[in-house]
This record gives sequence, C-alpha cells and structure tokens, in this order.
Amino acid sequence: INDGATLRYDGDEAYYPKSLSRQSVVIVPFGVAPFQVGITTRDVAQGEELFVSYGYSYWANYLQSDALQEKSESIQKQESEALQAITQAMLTVKKNYEEASIALSELFGGLGSERENDSNRRRGKKRQWLGRIFSKASRWLSR
Repeated sequence: INDGATLRYDGDEAYYPKSLSRQSVVIVPFGVAPFQVGITTRDVAQGEELFVSYGYSYWANYLQSDALQEKSESIQKQESEALQAITQAMLTVKKNYEEASIALSELFGGLGSERENDSNRRRGKKRQWLGRIFSKASRWLSR
C-alpha cells in the first residue's frame, strides 16, 4: 500500500491535502503486536490501488530533511487532523471487531509457552493454532 503523495514531489503544504484525499486505507493495531489491519475509509472499486498516508514525519525522515524540526503551524494542524482520523479508525475497529481481537490475543497468549518444547511439537501446535485462526476468521467474515 503506497502513500498518495510525497514531500519530495508535492511539497510541504500540499502533502497532507493530497495524501489524505487519495487515502483509502488506515492501518491500525489489531489484537496483539505485531498484528495490524488495514481498514478502508471509503468504498474501493475492485482493482483500485489502495493508499494510506505515511505522514509528514515519515517523509521528512526519509528525505533527511530539516523540515522535521521546522514544521509550520499549518503542517502541525494537518498532522493533528490525520491523527484524529486514525484514532477514530482504531476505535471503530475496536468496537466492531472486539471479539476477534480478544480471540487473537488469547490464541497468542498460549503460543509463547510452546517455545520451550521441541520444534516438531511447536510446528504441530502452530498448525493447529493457524487452523483455529482461519476457522474463526471464516466465521467472522461470513457474518
């Protein structure tokens, strides 16, 4: 998933308006780390490219720019608005998929203790665990 804009080609003040106008997905935490999910922020046509907003700071760091130290008030305001949108998406995911998130956490909670066992046993447990995840995911998606 790509960003719909960059600082290099779109410039400081144009980055957020362009990036957020093209954004169709927000990436949010789901269950236990490192799981994340992408949720669409609008209807997406089949075959349409998906875009997220990496954020101004990502591009300033990537370009090794001094702009990171010198964010204008406008950029700071735009960052705050983008953060609010991500926070809202996180709350939506938590509300709509809380059961799935808890189940995922419970599955991973038991997986850690398997590390002390031999590798064959771990592989077998992981297969069982993955089977349970796919089974639960199928049920959640068919709702």
